[in-house]
Amino acid sequence: MLAISINFLAGRFHATPWDRHVNEGQVEWSPWRLLRALTAASYRIEPRPTEGQMRSLVEQLAAEPPAFALPPASTAHTRHYMPIRGKTTQVFDAFIAVGDGAGNRASPVVAVWQDVNLTDEAASLLDRLLDAVTWLGRAESWVEVRRIDSSVIPNAFPNDAGRRNQSRILACMAPGEFADWAASHRSSGERDADAPADLWQALHADTGALQKAGWSLAPGAKWVHYGIDRDPFGPVRIQRQVVKRDSLDIACFRIAGRVLPRIQEAVTMGDRMRQALLSKADDTSQAYRAFAGRMGDEPEQSNHSHAYYLPVDRDGDGYIDHILIFMRRGFDAYAVEALQRVTHLFARDQHLVKVVLTALGTRQDYGDHYPSFAESRVWTSHTPFVPHRHAKKRGGVWVDTPADQIQRELGHHQLERASAVEPVSDVAWHRFRRERLNGGGARGARSGYGFRLMFDQPVRGPIALGYAAHMGLGQFLPVR
Repeated sequence: MLAISINFLAGRFHATPWDRHVNEGQVEWSPWRLLRALTAASYRIEPRPTEGQMRSLVEQLAAEPPAFALPPASTAHTRHYMPIRGKTTQVFDAFIAVGDGAGNRASPVVAVWQDVNLTDEAASLLDRLLDAVTWLGRAESWVEVRRIDSSVIPNAFPNDAGRRNQSRILACMAPGEFADWAASHRSSGERDADAPADLWQALHADTGALQKAGWSLAPGAKWVHYGIDRDPFGPVRIQRQVVKRDSLDIACFRIAGRVLPRIQEAVTMGDRMRQALLSKADDTSQAYRAFAGRMGDEPEQSNHSHAYYLPVDRDGDGYIDHILIFMRRGFDAYAVEALQRVTHLFARDQHLVKVVLTALGTRQDYGDHYPSFAESRVWTSHTPFVPHRHAKKRGGVWVDTPADQIQRELGHHQLERASAVEPVSDVAWHRFRRERLNGGGARGARSGYGFRLMFDQPVRGPIALGYAAHMGLGQFLPVR
């Protein structure tokens, strides 16, 4: 059995059915969309899978329509007015409100293939693809998709006419069905040049181009009637839970765009994120103090309870793809509002960087998703550690060495002392920017150092130490 869990991070699913106009206010879920998302993801992962690997995986998933475990959901919409062709037009934005709403991880949609058993190689490829799927349907339908091992009980089944509630869903033809359809289509002599050669090519077709060419249904797709135990969009009784705003201590922004900054510019990107958040916060609020580390002329907070801005290279390609925000004492309501308003990072004489808020929660929630928030006994440098002080000789013995300052910094950042601190010299730490463009901070030598930290017990991150630790220098990642 294969089961894939889809969590809608914003609690909403936006997706217009194939045969509907966006202003009709209709929404659908379908296996066809999931296979299309996996196909698109295959071009965003490195190393890129071969066409043969993808064809094999797609054909296994297309061999049978999956059953679904659907959480309680309801249809909803917003309406607004837009100037179109010189006049104001009312636009409907329909969506499905999934489960208990945004951030509720107890309400995933689970697709279940009862008779699909993947090899270890295919399962590993699928995991990589799922990790690259960040939205489903429309781009604002943010998702977290993963393969799960636990068994689930579906409540929506394909080709099940015995249940009271029926829904017509777009699914993918099985490989044999597609071959029969293609042979019949070629013999008819209609649009031969426009028809895809196989199922893999069919999943690449552009929907707008197909509809413009007059296709009544996407090649390779078919309608499947699902029987559902209950009305999938009936009234939902939600037990509301009061969530304290200050229980949220991490936020994650994904950098959007093809040109990504190098990891060597981590401290610059940390500074730019800090400035972006300060521009969105009221300069008299506690949120401003938490983002800035101070208010006006008051001294900078020395207990490290203010925000850390941690640019990371999550996929190891040498470029920053995410910026993590961590605040030990948690975000208040004003800080959350500022986080949600940031969409761009500005800086004089530097290109504009677009960012998207993709996660807002706690370290425990996201420790498996972002290594910076995981637990580990061994941590290694991700960006160079820059000491606050110069090393000196006293009585012929070097004191205040970078390793000594690492141990002192661990205590200042409310972390336990390391049992061992080993140098890491196989990275060109001198290639990193090691000073902030703006702002102060005590610093010794300009040199940067790398270390491997070992602890007696697992320690939860993030770990960022030394000069400009709050801006991205001195970061450590777990060794697993």
